[in-house]
Amino acid sequence: MQKLENARLLRTAPPTLGDVVTDPIKRHVNRRLVRQRTKIHAGLEEVLTRNSAQVLYEHLQGASISIVKIRAKRPRQTQDVYYNLTSAHDPAWVQRQLDIVAPK
Repeated sequence: MQKLENARLLRTAPPTLGDVVTDPIKRHVNRRLVRQRTKIHAGLEEVLTRNSAQVLYEHLQGASISIVKIRAKRPRQTQDVYYNLTSAHDPAWVQRQLDIVAPK
């Protein structure tokens, strides 16, 4: 009987304090997502602008892209990358070119 009560207590959701996440696992997941997003954002900006002129000029034919945000609900889930096309290129063509170089 005591075991069942303890198990029921452990399964209850922790209380909420406004916008503060009190669950340590959820807090860890959120912090990990923020770290991943900043690393992915920095890496993509380098690939698209500074590091590899081959991707920018040969593959994208000089298309100017800026990363807006990166989003995912879980750290190991597929990351959704939102970007702005700041040049006069066709958005559908740019998306097809980016799909080619994206990891599968």
